Amino acid sequence: MPLKKHSPPAIAVEALAPGIKEFADLDSPVISIPISAWSGFNVFTLQIDHLAEGLGAAVQVGWRFVSPNQDAAADVVAGKSGDQQPRVINLLRYAADDRPLQAVAAVQSLPELNESEYELRVLRIPGILLEAFWLVSAEGNRDLLVPVLTRSSRFKRMNAYPVTEFLKIARVLADEFLKFDHTEDV
Repeated sequence: MPLKKHSPPAIAVEALAPGIKEFADLDSPVISIPISAWSGFNVFTLQIDHLAEGLGAAVQVGWRFVSPNQDAAADVVAGKSGDQQPRVINLLRYAADDRPLQAVAAVQSLPELNESEYELRVLRIPGILLEAFWLVSAEGNRDLLVPVLTRSSRFKRMNAYPVTEFLKIARVLADEFLKFDHTEDV
């Protein structure tokens, strides 16, 4: 089944053009891409101290926009209070073999997606250096998570995990991180 995506709010889309111009080189072809051609994905963050609460503790932090030729992405966020104007916080460039929409296409071909209709989101867990596609089931109890960026060998990149299995692995990684003594003896 095709993945559903929510359309970004107009205020986030309006922040995209000036943000790209701020981050891109003047001669970059990214500047000339019409804003309407960029795809937008909802981005959520889950802090490691909230893993025990599950995905319900994830907070929407903004939108990721991907260029149509897939070689660039821009993240748009609003201020913490919600009353600040959204702004671009980065412009990412991708190598030909690591383009984000190729990852979306790979997710769409997963056999698990034949079982339900899913909304595509991005989930970040910064404390364990992980970014995953969060596939939210229309049925509400069959969400899947697909790690895209991770430094851990415990997660297999582009493999679909049910929520309980994903969170179990994430908690182990978080526990290891939290046990590490982050202070230095001076």
